[in-house]
Amino acid sequence: MLRLSLCLFLVGVVLTSAGCSSSAPRQYDDQTVAASDMFRKISTAYMQAYRTKKKPPTPDDLKPFLKEHGETIASLVSPRDQKPIVLVPFVPDNRLGEGEEPILAYEAEGVNGERMLVDSRGLVRVEKAEDFARIKFPGGHKPK
Repeated sequence: MLRLSLCLFLVGVVLTSAGCSSSAPRQYDDQTVAASDMFRKISTAYMQAYRTKKKPPTPDDLKPFLKEHGETIASLVSPRDQKPIVLVPFVPDNRLGEGEEPILAYEAEGVNGERMLVDSRGLVRVEKAEDFARIKFPGGHKPK
């Protein structure tokens, strides 16, 4: 009985200490935070333009919808890498191929080996180059 109690105690200690070892959330600079907000608005405008036009939108198609959200974007250029944001042709979730992610837009080059992207749910992520390379884009889209 003592042995069982000791084993259960040790398992509890191991499980408790494993949960306490997580690192602090990553801190981003103001430019990255602003870019994230821009990508989120692009996602919303993209989906509105798609619903209205019934086809994947062009950068010009997005501008009126971005204005609705108070965004005065003259051109779709990432503030992080200063390159035009790449728009991915939209594929509805029910038509995504196996393993494809509903990515709508991403940075052409990114910075410091990382690229920002946004999906159809408005989820903005910053991915390391090796992780970005493994993403399966919708409709067979291949980033450069």
